[in-house]
Amino acid sequence: MTAQMLAFTQRIVWLRHLHPALRRRRFLQGRAPPGASGKDVTWLTPAGAEMTVVEWNQDFARCLGVLLAGDAFDETDARGQRLRDDNVLLLFNAYHDAIEFRLPARNGSGRWRVLIDTAQDGGIVAAETFHTAPTYRLAGRSVVLALEAGEP
Repeated sequence: MTAQMLAFTQRIVWLRHLHPALRRRRFLQGRAPPGASGKDVTWLTPAGAEMTVVEWNQDFARCLGVLLAGDAFDETDARGQRLRDDNVLLLFNAYHDAIEFRLPARNGSGRWRVLIDTAQDGGIVAAETFHTAPTYRLAGRSVVLALEAGEP
């Protein structure tokens, strides 16, 4: 294993440990639990809209996003406190060309901290890198992981 691959794998394991949204104990339902501002999981088209049944059945679709709501947990920690996290966005592009993906603004900030972009050398993005444009240029055959950031 190369040092670059090891660093990438360590980063993924660290992010999973740090963010409960990436290690839920219950199956995602696509609904809002009591007290949440939105659904636990929302599947997105590149236009930033929630996927419809028709879009799920299109055999030519090659790009999608997954928004995991950080406040939509129906789980508690070891102390009985309700779990909360940042909103997590995963973008997948199986197409060979880049696709402009419209980013959601769940908490209204419109700022995303991109932590993983497999199109970049090594896949790891500096933690202080913020993306504020309404779209993200998602390279062909790549995956991006971002956290929704609050106001500056």
